[in-house]
Amino acid sequence: MQGTTFESHAARDQAEISLNRVFGTVRRHKKLIAAIVCAITLLAAAAAAFLPPSYRADTVLVLGDAQPIAMAIGEAVKDLPLDRYTGRTQAAILTSRDLAEEVANTLGLDRHPLFTELPTHAARVEAFLDGLSVTTSDQSYVITLSYRSTDPEFAAAAADAVADAYIAGQRRFKTEAIRDAQAWLSTRADEAQQRATEADARYRRAELTVQLAQIDAASLPPELASPQLQDLQRQEAELNASIGALQTTYREGHQKMKLARAELRALHGKIEEEIATITAGLREELERLGGSDLTKIAGTSLASLESEAATRRELYQTLLTRLQELRVQETKAQTSDARIISRAGVQPDTRASQKFLLVGVAALFSFIIAVGVMLLMEFSLPGFHTGSQIEALLGVPVLTMLPEVHTEKKNAGNPLRFLKDAFYGEAIRTLRVKLDARRAQGKNPQVLLVTSSVPEEGKSSASLALALTCQSAGRSCLLVDCDLRQPQLAGTFKAENAKGLGGYLSGRDALEDVFHQEKSTGLHFVPAGTVPSHPLDLLESARMRAFIDAARKRFELVILDCPPLMSVVDAAVLSEHADLALYVVRWEKTERAVVQKGIEMLAQHGAGNRVVTLLSRVDVEKHALYRHADASYTYFRRYRQSDAA
Repeated sequence: MQGTTFESHAARDQAEISLNRVFGTVRRHKKLIAAIVCAITLLAAAAAAFLPPSYRADTVLVLGDAQPIAMAIGEAVKDLPLDRYTGRTQAAILTSRDLAEEVANTLGLDRHPLFTELPTHAARVEAFLDGLSVTTSDQSYVITLSYRSTDPEFAAAAADAVADAYIAGQRRFKTEAIRDAQAWLSTRADEAQQRATEADARYRRAELTVQLAQIDAASLPPELASPQLQDLQRQEAELNASIGALQTTYREGHQKMKLARAELRALHGKIEEEIATITAGLREELERLGGSDLTKIAGTSLASLESEAATRRELYQTLLTRLQELRVQETKAQTSDARIISRAGVQPDTRASQKFLLVGVAALFSFIIAVGVMLLMEFSLPGFHTGSQIEALLGVPVLTMLPEVHTEKKNAGNPLRFLKDAFYGEAIRTLRVKLDARRAQGKNPQVLLVTSSVPEEGKSSASLALALTCQSAGRSCLLVDCDLRQPQLAGTFKAENAKGLGGYLSGRDALEDVFHQEKSTGLHFVPAGTVPSHPLDLLESARMRAFIDAARKRFELVILDCPPLMSVVDAAVLSEHADLALYVVRWEKTERAVVQKGIEMLAQHGAGNRVVTLLSRVDVEKHALYRHADASYTYFRRYRQSDAA
């Protein structure tokens, strides 16, 4: 309640596993846990006894120095750095899956009898790795490679095969490193060749750019003139000479002078066209070389460009020389950083203590599993174990806990049968004291409604016991059986034919006729009386309100024993007349969601802030094993025992 959802509270409660809860689980289920542990341990011991003999083969390697192989441009295939991390690193390589795959193919694990029963190749490789172990030392460069198997010959072959594959892998790594370096250097040489070619092109582009800048239509450099241009220039010279001769005879406006001038202009046009053709040819060649960038050429001499091209060609030749040297070095790469100093020798695996270890581990894990299963069962229980759980999950206070009372059949009709139990009687008196405390605080619960979620939760017994306790304490108390469908109070007091609440509400009986008093206890009570056809309509009537008002005037405490809320809604309707609603929850049995729903129904009728609860029918012995803080019966028993002593 109070703005907190039931689901969030439940999640928090499920997450809070205290040590007391664990220890309590072990104590409550110690016999079952012991049986599970013994059974699994005996099975493990039997399995260990039938384990086949095991053999171990050891191959010893030493990490040594090898000469570095010079590579191109300052690079080298570096040897192992002999420090304290080297052994651990190489051990990881020796037990790697890639190396195991290679050895599995070499040994033919797919056909070996020890591995043919495994379904896949991957499973065989994993099984092979399970038998492999590597031991290193921080004080030396020695590595011991061990293999354990039930087949001594296979153990030796496997240890040696792993060592051989490891050494071959080192050699292969160096060879591949050299080849990678060759590939790298070859790429660099190709790049240098391309740069040299580009430098030559830049030099030619600059040369063409300079030539184009020098072209002038009036004075074309002789080396650029084509035969056609030279012929046109000769014709131009002859025509100029002819015009000079005509000028001595004719005026400028003469017809012959006009014809000569027109012929000269036409000849100039042809010359310009030829020069343009030559220029276009030069530009076309320049474009094929990548075009001209005047911003880069400016300030750069042809000599510097020619020098750059020569430098690029020289670098290319240097790389080619280094590449040839590296190819010669490839023959020196067949050395390894490790060597075998002792081939595999087979000996029995003396680790007999492993069998005891197996049994011990089985016992430990069986205990953990058993406790875990018991905890899972505990946390999957639907009900409440403690009052603090109700307060945390539902947000309503818990006044007390009532123990389970087993009465004999001969005492079934005795209204005092529950109070004869010391624990139950003390819990009821605790409930009365807490109700009196509310009265002292000005919250006088004169009309107390008692209900529950489902039948068999001890609601009616708690109502009767509370009424008797209050009566014996000197308070005038009235117990009203409001369950008009399944009445019980008349049978308890042997007043089956007495007039009761049903007759008054239906108008057949007078108010004064429904009040009765039990002779042995002096308790005043109102039985259900005649069962009406529509009880809910009568409980909602004005006569019910009049009955409550009359009861308030006559008695200090009126207890309304109502039917369960999940069966009928009578209690929710009557809660409007009550000063306090006491919701009875059966310990460990009533589901939490059901209790939540019932309290929500009371809240919907305006009694949300007037609800209190109690846990009923608590198994005292079992609850004590939880060691919860509200295990008051344990403390009460100790108190009585110390008082008796």
